[in-house]
Amino acid sequence: RRPSNQMAYSFWKSSHFEQWTMEKADLLRGRAEDLKTYSEEEYQKIIIFFCNMMQSIAQDTSSNNATKIRMQVVATSSLYFKRFYIRRSFKDVDPFLMAPTCLMLAAKVEEFGALSTNKMSNGVNTYVKKMGLLVDLSPLRVGSLLEAEFILIEIEILDCCLICFQPYRPLKQLFQDLREQSSQFKDLETLEASAVKIINDSIRTDLSIIYPPHVIAIGAFQLAVIMHNREKDFLNWFADLQVEMDKILDVVQTMTNLYKVWKTAEDKETMKALFDRMRKPNPNPPPQQQQQQQQLQ
Repeated sequence: RRPSNQMAYSFWKSSHFEQWTMEKADLLRGRAEDLKTYSEEEYQKIIIFFCNMMQSIAQDTSSNNATKIRMQVVATSSLYFKRFYIRRSFKDVDPFLMAPTCLMLAAKVEEFGALSTNKMSNGVNTYVKKMGLLVDLSPLRVGSLLEAEFILIEIEILDCCLICFQPYRPLKQLFQDLREQSSQFKDLETLEASAVKIINDSIRTDLSIIYPPHVIAIGAFQLAVIMHNREKDFLNWFADLQVEMDKILDVVQTMTNLYKVWKTAEDKETMKALFDRMRKPNPNPPPQQQQQQQQLQ
């Protein structure tokens, strides 16, 4: 279960920080196999595609249920997805199988509840058709989803480090402090709504792997301030911050770059070309891998 606020447990003592916060160079090393096939920008387009897919499935599932799936669930699922493919390549496990698996696991960890495997499978099919792609989804069976969840949790992929810290709570605290500190800041609701949307969008980047949640929250706030031409209003506030501003600026730059890349990540022909180049998982693994699989059974 997620620890309560009263417990002496924080991001700085978590497995998220100790095991799953890394430098950009570490990310590149982890993705080296897939970066033989794709450029860094092309790789990001694939990540954007699957994060969009998970969010779309969550929204469709919410529209059919009484309980709405919180964006926190989608954010956690996207982090699981990116973590998995730091340790493994796309040819090891089909990302069209792993994306709904990550969403299913995140729903449990974030205490939303179990999601239907059938709905997950149907959700992937619906999204792929909506995007106009011809992709082989034959591995997307109920049994395969459950097997993939086992791989995600147990085979030292996530090291059972399932609790993820997201920027939503630090952002909420930031705006609460702004309201308490001074009445000079006007129309904070508009800025907060924009910052939340930026954080929602940021799940398509590596920010949650590189920076602590509060840095992402401040970066989202600064970008919202820039978007609304409110820099003068908060100039002194940012100047008084006891954080490394180069990290905040990197968050802003990363999000600015994301919006440029995102435009082509939703283009049918662009994505078709990328998926055509994606190496498929080997249905007949080499003897050494077969032996490892047998040991896990």
